[in-house]
Amino acid sequence: MSVESVIDLIDSIRAVEELDEDYFLDVSSADISIPEPFVILKADTDVVVIAGYASPYVVDTENHRIEPRALQPALEKFMANKSYRNVMILHSNVQVGRVVDSATDSRNEVYTTHVDDKGLFAVATIDRSDLEIGRKTIEGIRAGKLESWSIGGRALASKYLCEGKKCFYDVTELELYELTICEKGKNPLAKFEILKADNLSYDALMAQDTAPVGPSGKEVGDSIQLDDVLKSFTKPIMVLKEFISLVGGLPSRGVTKGDIDLLIKKEREEMMDIPFQFRVIRAIAPKLWDRVSWNYDNFHGPFTNYTPLYDLWLVPSERSGEIIRMAEDTGSTIYEETDG
Repeated sequence: MSVESVIDLIDSIRAVEELDEDYFLDVSSADISIPEPFVILKADTDVVVIAGYASPYVVDTENHRIEPRALQPALEKFMANKSYRNVMILHSNVQVGRVVDSATDSRNEVYTTHVDDKGLFAVATIDRSDLEIGRKTIEGIRAGKLESWSIGGRALASKYLCEGKKCFYDVTELELYELTICEKGKNPLAKFEILKADNLSYDALMAQDTAPVGPSGKEVGDSIQLDDVLKSFTKPIMVLKEFISLVGGLPSRGVTKGDIDLLIKKEREEMMDIPFQFRVIRAIAPKLWDRVSWNYDNFHGPFTNYTPLYDLWLVPSERSGEIIRMAEDTGSTIYEETDG
């Protein structure tokens, strides 16, 4: 699935006449669309539920900024009639979903449609799987090809402001007509995070640009949340005391003309020991490198005087909790939708 295929399908079902430019939120006869990241709360074959700032309080690439005090009454009017809570695709005349009051994901985190000092935050259900374009939209969101918000409406009042060297139109009153799903916008932050992946078909997984990391298919108990497991691995773990010790003549007599004997409490493993020995020996002055003798604990020593040098610990990574992506993220969470 590609964005181009969605666009082609839209073009094939549009009326001959183009959409009226005045349909879009406009201050100077230019489309104002604000791409923003959203998160996916649910994703399966028939429906996706997404959430994110549809209109952030920033100056966009067309030099417009919408005041939260303008968004609040516009949103109230937009949400007043459930029949007109339109979510469109690519600012076309095709509706693929609707804005809802709230949704709750499987971690019991509630996402609500609202306006705050950051702008307009919206929760929407994309569920027109009965239409080909709806199915392509859902596939595009799951595959990360459609990943941004935009809004459509009309500016009723605005003022021209300059802050520092940047001048822009500040929208103070508007009517909100639609939210729309679009491809990656000009805003580099316009990407969504997928919270969880469940019940995706093999064909859907293989639609990704990278090979998927699929589930095992085995269920051995109730669902376990990532955060519940990660909190168990936040502190260092002692594995073995006195993992490396200095043995032989130096700890016995304080001086030697022989080797620097290091005792390692592990069996010799040639491939594993190469990087390990390299790092330890580089802690010693170069003139002493050829004097180091590696002794592995085959007989559970030491048997003479010794000086402990290192304990073996597992230390939490500085990136602990970060998801390192080895495949595209597609996902769903069990959710409850509220549409009051």
